[in-house]
Amino acid sequence: NVMELFELYIPTPGFQPIMLLYAPIFLSELLLGIWLIVKGFNPAATGAEKDVPGSDRMDMTGTMRPTAA
Repeated sequence: NVMELFELYIPTPGFQPIMLLYAPIFLSELLLGIWLIVKGFNPAATGAEKDVPGSDRMDMTGTMRPTAA
C-alpha cells in the first residue's frame, strides 16, 4: 500500500516507537548547546591569528597590504 510509505510523515497524537530514533540526535544537539554555553567557544582553536604589528595581510583583491600598527 502506498500510504504505508508515508506513515512516518502523517502526524499522529501520542508516543510512537519511531520517536526513539530521534533521541540520540536530540541529546547530541542539546548537549552541544549546553557545552558551548558553559565552556565557551575558543577562537584560537580555529587557527585565526591576531594581527602582529609589521606583518602583512592579503586584502580581498589578493594584494598584500601592511597591517596598521
